[in-house]
Amino acid sequence: KSVVGENEKVQIVRPGKNSSVGGVVFFEEHATQLTESNRRDLQRIIEQIAGKPQKIEVRGHASRKPLDHNTEFKDAWELSAARARNTMDFLIQQGIDRSCIRLGNAGAEEPLYNGVEAELLKQNSRVQILMWDERVHDLDGSNPTI
Repeated sequence: KSVVGENEKVQIVRPGKNSSVGGVVFFEEHATQLTESNRRDLQRIIEQIAGKPQKIEVRGHASRKPLDHNTEFKDAWELSAARARNTMDFLIQQGIDRSCIRLGNAGAEEPLYNGVEAELLKQNSRVQILMWDERVHDLDGSNPTI
């Protein structure tokens, strides 16, 4: 089973057999670069996940708001993928083993909020860090029992 941290940024997602722990990093509407605040949040998450044998998913999300015409991204999928990639790169720079990480991308398809309140809509521009019950060595072809 995954471990549950004491930090309020750590959350359990989908409790049960496929439970996970991790945290969320929020971005400005069309931003992909990590801010200092994002880096601090990621450092707290890293303290919870570093050295654990479970697979870590870095899943990018975007809001459903249309992209600006002058953006470099074709759509919300590309924007959220860039967020996830930048977050993954930071985790690796901080010592998380690349083989432990799986990139995921939800684009604008998994919003936390669908209403009209501007402050709550900001929650949709995010990256989730999820630590799954799957152990890394169970997924690298070295475990013959699977």
